[in-house]
Amino acid sequence: MAVEFIPIDRDIPYILPPSVQDYLPDDHLARNAQAGVDVKMHLIVEQHVTQHTNDSNQPGLYKR
Repeated sequence: MAVEFIPIDRDIPYILPPSVQDYLPDDHLARNAQAGVDVKMHLIVEQHVTQHTNDSNQPGLYKR
């Protein structure tokens, strides 16, 4: 597997570091992993809200 390195100029002052997303291809595994974490967090919040609401609240309102 060939590895291509991105040239770097250490004399350029950055206020913020460049985004890693700029260097990742669209089909990179890291992008899919983040999507999976987002889904898992949504399910955890939804479960918590469902467990801690009473009948007067409507848990369906919290769903996307």
